[in-house]
Amino acid sequence: MDKLNKKIKKVLMYIFTTIFSLQVVICNLFSAFREINFTARGAGLAGAFCALSDSADGVIYNPAGIGQVARYELNFSHTKLFTGLEGVNINLNYGGIVFPSSWFNSAFNYSELLEDNYKERVMILTFTKDITFLFNKIYNEEMKLFSGINLKYLQNQFVLDQRTINDPVFKKGNSKDNYTIDVGLLFVKDQISVGISGKNLTQPDTGLVSEEILPMELRFGLGYKFSSSMIMWDISYRAQQWGNVDDKINIHLGLESEIFRDVLSLVGGINMTEFSCGFLFKVPAKTKFESKINFSFSYPYYLMNTSGNYRFSFVIRI
Repeated sequence: MDKLNKKIKKVLMYIFTTIFSLQVVICNLFSAFREINFTARGAGLAGAFCALSDSADGVIYNPAGIGQVARYELNFSHTKLFTGLEGVNINLNYGGIVFPSSWFNSAFNYSELLEDNYKERVMILTFTKDITFLFNKIYNEEMKLFSGINLKYLQNQFVLDQRTINDPVFKKGNSKDNYTIDVGLLFVKDQISVGISGKNLTQPDTGLVSEEILPMELRFGLGYKFSSSMIMWDISYRAQQWGNVDDKINIHLGLESEIFRDVLSLVGGINMTEFSCGFLFKVPAKTKFESKINFSFSYPYYLMNTSGNYRFSFVIRI
């Protein structure tokens, strides 16, 4: 009898933990277009990227950052979220390209979240300008000020099956799209950098049936370079109407350190929902063609029965 009771308790505990984990996944991801780290480098730094953002994926954190990019760049990434969590199959895909020029830098980014019954897609067109010349009286060669803007297209879509195709919720369609903008500034002087950005400034409606306003997100970041490393700190705020302070504010701390010059760097970070680590490996080449392989692992505090999130990125600069 005792053995039977123990088995029943184990089964009930398994059911409870599975249901709890799935509920947390839904709450943390399926609040439409919630902040997600799509690439290995940004995730490896736990999202502390606003004061750096010097690559194609940087526009997700601060559209001003790609003003620092001097070469054409391609960036591709794939993520498997919550590996090992039964009943959950969530993948992230990302692709970005940067076009530098003497007048302004531009970029195009595409990202998607794919789940068996739900999809999110975001397309971003970015324009960034070095505006240091506006401050001629205090201008010097060691100071830079960049401004940037994202023009953003959003789409969320539900995948229908025989059980849901006739559901009145989807009588007007199974997807909703809208547009919004992000803006950002990046100040760089000597070893210090400061970034600030505002996302979803128009707060578009992303609901299918009832109104579902996408909250504005504000982010502030500090970065400090020392030796061959950089430490970064971000604070982000999501102006949503629900939840408590912990649901709206996140604090991010990240460190990127070059171990072997121009070959291997290690990254690590922590925020209020996860910790992360990873590496950036530059493929040795004697030409101007440059390629990098980035990897990161992150583990969310709020989930049980998962082996974490794994991200792989491939970056090409020409």
